[in-house]
Amino acid sequence: MPRWLLVALFVVVTGTSVAQPNGLPTPFTRPISVENMAKELLRAGVAHWKVVLAQSITEAGWTYNSYLFRQTNNFIGMRVPGSRPSMRTDHYRGYSKYDRWEDCVKDVKIWQDHFWRGGTQSAYISRMHNVWAESPAYRLSLISIVARLEQMIAAYVEQYQDHFNFVIISAYLQYYQLQQTKPF
Repeated sequence: MPRWLLVALFVVVTGTSVAQPNGLPTPFTRPISVENMAKELLRAGVAHWKVVLAQSITEAGWTYNSYLFRQTNNFIGMRVPGSRPSMRTDHYRGYSKYDRWEDCVKDVKIWQDHFWRGGTQSAYISRMHNVWAESPAYRLSLISIVARLEQMIAAYVEQYQDHFNFVIISAYLQYYQLQQTKPF
């Protein structure tokens, strides 16, 4: 098997590339998009991920083209932390700077683990308004974007529901075929 194919398989399977000159692997990063951000928030176990996604859209825009994001990979304006651990590698004008935007997602999770004790989505939005907001309209922006995201999710599920049902039924039937029993 050619070496380039082995390297490509390694990158796809592990999410990292081969060692760099300093001997450390360079992590794989996905292109930034609302969909990839949602996936990464879910993968990291971020509480109230739709609100954090709404924050990222409010702070960096739907296409993640804000100046701060382009300079720092910081999609919600995480400040340089005082005492908690952080994934930041540097700082820029008081904001944390990350090598990859995925590291900012991990930092949000760390922040939540240190400062969020759980509660409703509404309580989380209120907390974000009190902690992050520089504008009185921040809370309304988060509520509006979360509602739009929920509509988009519902439309997506409805669009692919037949395909999803087909996949589930196919898997169900394959399972029973493997068990050599009748499903019905």
